[in-house]
Amino acid sequence: MKSPTFLPQDLPDVAPLSDDHSLLQLLIKTPDQLIRFFVAAAEDETWVYEHPPFFEGALKWLTKEAFNGRLSSYALQEVAQAVFSHFDSLHPFCPTNISIKIQKERYPINSLLLASQSSYLNRLILRQCRDQKKKSVTFPDIPKGIIPLILSYLNSASVAQIWKLEEEEIKSTLEIADILELEALSEECQNTLKRYIDKSNVFETLLLSHRKHWVYLKQHCIDFINQQGQGLILSFVDADSLSCEFKVFNDQTWQLFLRFNVWVTHLKLGGTLPTEEFFLKVMKNLPRLFSLDLSGSEKISPFFDSVPKHVRELKLSRCPWLNDDNFRRVVHSFEHISALSLEQSTGLSYMSWSEFRWLRNLKSLNLTSCSQIGDRELSLILQASPQLTEISLMNCRLITDSGFIELAQILIRLNRINLSKTSLTDLTIIELANRTRFIEEANFAKNSQLTEKALEVFVKNEANLKLINLAGCKVLEEKQRLFQMNYPRVTFIF
Repeated sequence: MKSPTFLPQDLPDVAPLSDDHSLLQLLIKTPDQLIRFFVAAAEDETWVYEHPPFFEGALKWLTKEAFNGRLSSYALQEVAQAVFSHFDSLHPFCPTNISIKIQKERYPINSLLLASQSSYLNRLILRQCRDQKKKSVTFPDIPKGIIPLILSYLNSASVAQIWKLEEEEIKSTLEIADILELEALSEECQNTLKRYIDKSNVFETLLLSHRKHWVYLKQHCIDFINQQGQGLILSFVDADSLSCEFKVFNDQTWQLFLRFNVWVTHLKLGGTLPTEEFFLKVMKNLPRLFSLDLSGSEKISPFFDSVPKHVRELKLSRCPWLNDDNFRRVVHSFEHISALSLEQSTGLSYMSWSEFRWLRNLKSLNLTSCSQIGDRELSLILQASPQLTEISLMNCRLITDSGFIELAQILIRLNRINLSKTSLTDLTIIELANRTRFIEEANFAKNSQLTEKALEVFVKNEANLKLINLAGCKVLEEKQRLFQMNYPRVTFIF
């Protein structure tokens, strides 16, 4: 038997085997090898055409294993993506082992492909099929006119003709996509709705998309508004946020601001704007303000007392006025904040770090590129703020293992940490792995001295880890694949 063209060299040699059945039985003994072989073989269309029994048998076996919960989420996605990428040649081999019930009709489908589309659908199959020992799942009501489109997407993970639908049909499809957690379909619907945005409805559409968490449509609205050049720049950090940056204070920007001010969660003011009396007027009309960004402002504002007490995040990065005396004033005006960014605040000396003791609610601290911070300075910060759960020391190159180890010993409840572009070594990584148990996100990028062994200890010990950035670290390609396979709960950036 001839091997597929793109078969990795470490997989079994198929030459001694006589037929597809023998090959499948050999690979089933090691499911990881079967999946890797399947994915590689799918790339060779000629081999697919010549070996239909293998693909039919492999997909039948893999579908059964996935249905019974014996495939990892990583393996599930690998197989499904191979089928979707080579849909015309591979989909005919997919068994339709369950059905979808919509209203009174039933539609056959492959459970592996369906489960791969979203966590919601995976859970639905688990609850309604496997746990109940049934072969059908019941969907929420779907408008009859868009059922074929939804079914087409569920079978193929693509939809080619959504642009032909009317606006209300696209919105209905979008609503269903959100319920089923079909992110790609939701994105396609939102991008198609862009064509209906105009000056008469842009703010109405913006607020609708904000409330519905339609982030792509929200971005299109924001782009439309920003292109008008009216002195306001809108953006957002996440689905729940709406950010506003004033470029100037005048009557025009004020009237625009009043069209969405009640939904603003983040406000940015640079230059001299924080020192103008218009600042007071703006502060009185921000009922949902969470974050105030004064980064790059030229002078300290005399109006800190007007800032709403419900503000929880303060950003003062790259402020030339931020020295020890002014920092003391800031701290006593914002004792209630939980997040503080002081990126590139090189004007602060060791005298400022003990002021953190007044910020008793502080959980998140960004000290990126504060190049003056070494072990002594870090120790003062840690002693003043042992309650921190997030910290960024990116590009703080004076800190040694001694400082980082003290960090691991004091900040035992960390859930986010950024130590990229530092002098990080295996010693610190091991100490973090042994001391902390709540880290969800870690950034160790551009630390080429770290070893694969230490990194694996960290990933293995951090049971809550969801994301780790290892870009610029020396992790071999084969080790990258093993990381992703052995720890499917974690998103790796290499």
